[in-house]
Amino acid sequence: ELGAAASVAAGDRIIVPRSVFDTLKKKGVPPRGFRVASKDDAAKQFFTEAVPSHCPEGMICAPAFVLDSLGVKEGEKVILQNAHFPKAQMAKFQAHSSKLAQHPEMESMLTSTLEGFAALTNGTTIELRD
Repeated sequence: ELGAAASVAAGDRIIVPRSVFDTLKKKGVPPRGFRVASKDDAAKQFFTEAVPSHCPEGMICAPAFVLDSLGVKEGEKVILQNAHFPKAQMAKFQAHSSKLAQHPEMESMLTSTLEGFAALTNGTTIELRD
């Protein structure tokens, strides 16, 4: 189940119970990357890293935009899997407005925002702020 929106600073990381990390370590699996998917539509997925915390067992906390991209609401069940994703060679971005594309600080805004992301998932909308 999904808990309240994560209080992790800007970025895409999720918060999971510490037991998730403990279980993976016991199995010899490094808990680096995770796949979060909609239980109703597994094609709706998001890749990220997780931060271990004292959140309740059976729950994760995720930023609102992650929930939106999965098409789920707070409290709904999701699929959480350990995942390995390769380092990207290239990424393409498309501004949702010409105003943003012409912003004089757009490149630095994008760079600053992406520093908070562990992974990029195809089709995800990333909000940039001045």
